[in-house]
Amino acid sequence: MQARYFASKEIEDLTVVSADEGFAKKARKLADRLRAPLAIVEKRRLGNNGVTEAMGIIGNVAARNALIVDDEIDTAGSLTQAVRVVREQGARDVYCCATHGVFSGPALERLARASITEIVITDSIPLAEKKRAPNMTILSVAELLAGAIDRIHGDRSVTELFQ
Repeated sequence: MQARYFASKEIEDLTVVSADEGFAKKARKLADRLRAPLAIVEKRRLGNNGVTEAMGIIGNVAARNALIVDDEIDTAGSLTQAVRVVREQGARDVYCCATHGVFSGPALERLARASITEIVITDSIPLAEKKRAPNMTILSVAELLAGAIDRIHGDRSVTELFQ
């Protein structure tokens, strides 16, 4: 669904950026669907408390538009660090997308300070009006869920939905 959305925007000079190494395989699938190159944000752990720092980027975003992808946006720490890194590397417009928009703690403040053209999430988690930002687009998962239910009921492959 996010691939269709971004394909319809016809963003020129687009590079898909995985927010971290762990999401690179899924980001590669999105990059392939959008016929765009892939870059990966490189992180390091700071101590044993789960805190990470974005250090650099593997790939090229200079003078390109970047689409940073991750599975969820919770406190937006990782995402805003990724935005900082791609901006430092010369990216033009920066788009962000995630399946789940949690937006807990300082997330909204961090996102407001970040230079993000558009944030795209799904409605997989209900989002209160007060957590919505002017540059946020929320895509419905209803069609995807209906397709899965129909395929399960008809004893057909659910995997078809994701190809």
